[in-house]
Amino acid sequence: MIGTIPNVLIINKSIPANNLKEFVAYLKANPGAVNFASPGAGNSSHLSGEMFKRRMGVDIRHMPYKVDPPELTELFGGHVQMMFATVGTALPHIKTGEVKALVVADPNRSAALPGVPSMADLQIENFDTDTWFGIVVPAGTPAVNAAVNDPNINARLVGMGLRPSTMSSAAFTGYVQHESVKWGQLVQLSGATVD
Repeated sequence: MIGTIPNVLIINKSIPANNLKEFVAYLKANPGAVNFASPGAGNSSHLSGEMFKRRMGVDIRHMPYKVDPPELTELFGGHVQMMFATVGTALPHIKTGEVKALVVADPNRSAALPGVPSMADLQIENFDTDTWFGIVVPAGTPAVNAAVNDPNINARLVGMGLRPSTMSSAAFTGYVQHESVKWGQLVQLSGATVD
């Protein structure tokens, strides 16, 4: 395991909401009027939106794109109103005020966005849609954990919005199995298919 990067819910700045409670109220008052973007069907951004739709009880529509830049441009222009993006993708646009960040889709706040609450901060449990990164290498390869724990590399990873994490082979295997079950259940519930 190298680490995880949380998704953050970002919305078009013209939406009259400045926090998750206000946004959910807006969605409930305007059923079907809000589209959420993702860089393609079946990825973590799409499935985060599907989880959000079910957990919040709101009527939003998925608008899949093929890659990141077009859906961000569409979000800035108001053609779609929301999306879950990785902190690394969203961070520059949050800093410039092009979008509003409402919540980090993780039990913990992101070090890159300390002022944005986590789902757990808002008493929304089990809403964890991190993207994770790992490397599979032959047994006994020590370099990965040592590299991730190197202060210079660790600082660069944090600067990209990543939450560095190392674990044993057995722990990583268990983590991958847990993630496979979690995401598999959400794919079945949502009816998502991969483009």
